[in-house]
Amino acid sequence: MRKAEWNFRNGRYDESADLYARTKASFEEIALKFIDINKMSLKSYLCTKLATLDASDEAQITMLVLWIIQLFLSQIHLAGEDDVIGGNVAAVEGSKSVQS
Repeated sequence: MRKAEWNFRNGRYDESADLYARTKASFEEIALKFIDINKMSLKSYLCTKLATLDASDEAQITMLVLWIIQLFLSQIHLAGEDDVIGGNVAAVEGSKSVQS
């Protein structure tokens, strides 16, 4: 757990997420650490945690899968917004060059 904490303090969030997921640390506490700092590392933490669960932990598995799906959907949505914004910028710049 010390190594996970050290990695987190030093901005090595992916390594920290992987290590935290393999500990018995409070799920809620660790998820809250990542939720505002690094969503990609949160997703990594959740995926690794999911892999460590026993098949009989159906409620936890369901919760983690739904959260992971929500993070993927959010990432897709944000990527779509970037495409729209980037496309609008390109269209505006293209119309400026045509007017010149």
